[in-house]
Amino acid sequence: MLCRDGLDLEFADGRSIGKKVMEIRPVRLDGQAMDIATSVKRNWMFGFGAAMTILLYIPIIGWLLLLPVGLIAMGFGIAEIVKVLTDPQQRRFGDHWSGTRVINQK
Repeated sequence: MLCRDGLDLEFADGRSIGKKVMEIRPVRLDGQAMDIATSVKRNWMFGFGAAMTILLYIPIIGWLLLLPVGLIAMGFGIAEIVKVLTDPQQRRFGDHWSGTRVINQK
């Protein structure tokens, strides 16, 4: 989840499967190739959603943490949507933090 845009897999061509299907690509503003560290900076906030799945399997403590982690994940999701819709370059917070943007490959 966190590394998906930085994996150097031949079939993925440096992007997630969804981006490949949509014919878009994340690129670094400094012109360097996408790497795992940049991908983690770009996608770390989505890890909260994935953590919810793990918390389901941890009795009591995990179940107690499920609501706050879920609210945090929802907050990040809403903030990212608002940022994309209001930013002139349509960059989300993850793009600003990692120095990236998404371009069309068509």
